Amino acid sequence: MWPFTDICPIYFFPAVEQEALLYQPLYFHEFGHLLYRRHQRELDDLVFDLQREVATSLTPHSYRSDSYSFRQRAHGEAIVRTWYNWAQEMFCDATGLLIGGPSFLRAFSMYMGNQSRSDFERPIEDLRGSSHPVTWLRIKLLLSQARSRGLSVEADEIEEEWESIASILGVTEDYHGFYDESLNFAIRRMLDDAMVEVAPREYLAFEIEGSVAVPTAHDSPVTLLNRAWNVSSSEEVEYVAWENKAIATWLSE
Repeated sequence: MWPFTDICPIYFFPAVEQEALLYQPLYFHEFGHLLYRRHQRELDDLVFDLQREVATSLTPHSYRSDSYSFRQRAHGEAIVRTWYNWAQEMFCDATGLLIGGPSFLRAFSMYMGNQSRSDFERPIEDLRGSSHPVTWLRIKLLLSQARSRGLSVEADEIEEEWESIASILGVTEDYHGFYDESLNFAIRRMLDDAMVEVAPREYLAFEIEGSVAVPTAHDSPVTLLNRAWNVSSSEEVEYVAWENKAIATWLSE
């Protein structure tokens, strides 16, 4: 995407169906890591602001002068430090949605959803210093962003799927103090400001329409990937045959 003189970025992408279309939108998340590196000074400032909001919202206003208070203070500091990594992953998720639209939302939900308890809850020891937030939290934040972009139908479908799995597993949300809904406004503000700063290529309305037609060689990758997901959820079109034809046609010129 850009020439590099000081770094040599190496990114590893999901091995699942690398030669097929449905999971290719996950690349858009990885583009976010590249964008963060290129705009790190400005984006770090936004993340630091968010960390201050986290410190204010999730730590008590006063402490007792005993061992419990010491542990409580240490836990609060660990929460704030952890959010430096979490905020970057949320930024990359938001980048993926802005570029890929519904195709990213669906690919992310399908790929990340292993239907295991760890997708919904993790022990406090696992959260402390972790590089990625709980998957269910990432999904919820993405769904909120999707609805604000007019993707309510897709968001509702994915939310229903995840809530159904949570019900079957009998899990309830518990982030052990690492997240509270009161942070949603600050998170959204950070993500909105970050998108303005890096200005990724945003999907266009016609690229995400519900067509199942085979794209032409002149259509964008975003059109190709969104149509692939349209076809995968259609009962009227056989997906494998469509995908083979779509790839051949799209690469024909």
